Amino acid sequence: QILDKVVLKLQGMTGVRPWGGSYPMNPVVTRKWLPILETNDWPFLAVSAASGSRLDLEASASGTQGFFTHRFRVLVYGYIRGDDATSASRWLQRLQDDVLGTLLQNQTLDGVCREIEPEEDETDDGTLEPLGAFAQTFTVLADELRAVQ
Repeated sequence: QILDKVVLKLQGMTGVRPWGGSYPMNPVVTRKWLPILETNDWPFLAVSAASGSRLDLEASASGTQGFFTHRFRVLVYGYIRGDDATSASRWLQRLQDDVLGTLLQNQTLDGVCREIEPEEDETDDGTLEPLGAFAQTFTVLADELRAVQ
């Protein structure tokens, strides 16, 4: 449910964006990861579960139930290409900032979680940026009441 909501929110990144312009075409947002060389549509965003998610017991509600915080990690890959007027690097910065802003403005994903926390991105190591790509991880915090033994 969380991944589907993230996709839905990112699909709304259309029209005039925070930098004052718009994308050459509406972003393609999917839950299916593709290598950058296999994508033909730009901008392209792939949303997937990241490793390292965990469920932490916060309190016991009764002898049979516990209150948990689910720390669900989500990974968003973004791909872009430059054009004659704007470099790929500038489009990439715009896209990544737009992803961050869009998800931070939708903190509860329509009530399915408590909040979204961005983590360190994987663009700064210099490997992905020249390709016109970034990988941004988020931790989504969701409260759950679950049976315990």
